[in-house]
Amino acid sequence: MTYLPQKDMKSFSLLLAVATLAGCTFGNRSAAVDPSPSSPPQAISAFEEICLKTAPTFARAASAAGAFGVTEFMSLGPAKMGFNRNQSLGVQIAEGLECTITTPTQSDKSLTTNFLQSVARTANASPAANVPFRADIAGQTFIFQHDRSGGEAYVMLKAGK
Repeated sequence: MTYLPQKDMKSFSLLLAVATLAGCTFGNRSAAVDPSPSSPPQAISAFEEICLKTAPTFARAASAAGAFGVTEFMSLGPAKMGFNRNQSLGVQIAEGLECTITTPTQSDKSLTTNFLQSVARTANASPAANVPFRADIAGQTFIFQHDRSGGEAYVMLKAGK
């Protein structure tokens, strides 16, 4: 397991707090996803299109979110957050720093494995064994986490130096 420096952990903790709060808005909704083996779950597809493909700057992440129904964002200081119409998908973006996708709790036990494989494909590396982990995307090192507390949060945070 890769241990994170104190500076990274503070940023990571703040990011997870925001993601968890966003996930709490889904608390009373249950939307189980049962994806077919040939297609990734919507949240993983959203993470790939919105976060992985717009890294390392995330400058186009908000426009990429439109394909998943997230068209309006509210400002959270240097970050912004938006949801699709039925709030089944949330997106948090801090350009050049982080990108997070949130959903209600899912019953699919393979989500973390799908997430690890998705990042590995993009990083052209072997999948990590667990989370959190580091991987290089577009020449930048990022910390990745899948948090299943109070919903699903797929987190991509630029690692500090």
